[in-house]
Amino acid sequence: MISRVNRVIDRSQFINGIPAGDSARVFLKGDLPRLRERARRLNRSLFCSVVAAILTALIIFVAFVSALLQIAHEYGVATCSWRPC
Repeated sequence: MISRVNRVIDRSQFINGIPAGDSARVFLKGDLPRLRERARRLNRSLFCSVVAAILTALIIFVAFVSALLQIAHEYGVATCSWRPC
């Protein structure tokens, strides 16, 4: 996913480097808003995947600590999961 972000950034830098007098490639500057939106979405998805990984590691950590301390964490999970959203 990071390579996709890098491609979007490289393409944006290339398009920004096109001089205004270059009539053959100036039409490419119309892609900049689309590239900005794509970069924003890629950054958000990367952030969400990192948060999901951290929360998954936290759940595993809590499960192991609960087992180590002989705390029945199943009751807390059952209490939280039966409620309708």
